[in-house]
Amino acid sequence: MGINRVIFYILISTVCAVLGSVSLWISDTTFDSPKLLLMFTGVSIACILWAVKGFKEGFFRKTSGVNLAIGTYLSSCMLSCFFGMNWVTSFFGAYKQHGGVLDLIAYLALFYLSVNYINKNNIRIAFRFLIIAGIYCCVLGVGQKLGISRYVSLPMWGRVYSTFGQPVFFGCFIAMMIPIILYEMNRTMNIWLLPVLILFVFCLFIAQARSGLIATILVSIPLMYMYRGNKLFMITVLSLFIIVLISGIFISANTHGIVNLYSRFTHHNDYAPRLSLYAGGWGAIKAYPFFGVGLDNVRPHNIFIGQCAKLGIVGFLSFMYLGYSVIRSFIFSEYHGLKLFYTLFASCCAYLIFRQFNPGYIPVTLFFSLIAGSLYGIQNNNN
Repeated sequence: MGINRVIFYILISTVCAVLGSVSLWISDTTFDSPKLLLMFTGVSIACILWAVKGFKEGFFRKTSGVNLAIGTYLSSCMLSCFFGMNWVTSFFGAYKQHGGVLDLIAYLALFYLSVNYINKNNIRIAFRFLIIAGIYCCVLGVGQKLGISRYVSLPMWGRVYSTFGQPVFFGCFIAMMIPIILYEMNRTMNIWLLPVLILFVFCLFIAQARSGLIATILVSIPLMYMYRGNKLFMITVLSLFIIVLISGIFISANTHGIVNLYSRFTHHNDYAPRLSLYAGGWGAIKAYPFFGVGLDNVRPHNIFIGQCAKLGIVGFLSFMYLGYSVIRSFIFSEYHGLKLFYTLFASCCAYLIFRQFNPGYIPVTLFFSLIAGSLYGIQNNNN
């Protein structure tokens, strides 16, 4: 087995292990410990192997269109760390988010590794591992719903979260996985993937995560266009769209005793109301306008407000420059119209839609780094 394949399996194993890990029979305050340990261990080993192999293949060649933007963004995060409110939190991250500079370096390392070591030939193997890990997480979620989970459950008012700590993160993961399952269904025509899809959709419903439902609905629209030439899959995706839409209405209508969507934004409930969080973000922007309060020192539950509050005007501009660089590199790339590209793109979009309503978290952000790296590497190089 060559070193390239070893690095590939380390990347996939790390992401799957982080997705499925959970602390057993101990205080929920250490819920994130195994995820952090697995993430840093796996990424560190992969980076060491990459360093041993050397830089002969031009490690940053495929990402030439975004290297400067990523460097600028990372620099702005470092500046906010030193000029912000609490450098310890900014650097090491806060509980249940872990979006500090140290974590960002790990996410970026996984992104670069994925760009270089995941290609069109082995990504199908990655999909299989991710689907198996997803089935495991969903089975645990169903077990939690039935009251047979083996680990300490946090009080979530009947909502399940499997190994993700909160239902919204579980819903985000499911929304990111659905395009991958549909792609594998279309590629292999294996009937066993249909009950897997049903299991994922069912878990999305019992998690009662509206952000995940919204993300699934929105990414279903381009997927219907992608599968327009296959009537069976058009019906499948359209049925998925309708089912999830009805589920979202059902949940938001207070059927299960949960606050409706309007109250979720304006009144106190299981978490702080969204408008109050947005106002807190705006207050942080006014208090620290140039370099921000620092990563993880404020949680406005919106990626744009969050970037501006955490990194200030300087950091927000670097974030927008990063987004521009990514879009520009895709516009001038060689590949267009590939189902694999649209699948990875839809999965990334599901995460970004989720981030309009919630902060990031270790497993879903690490998963996003893997998918984004795979998307960028495949789209910008014929490998």
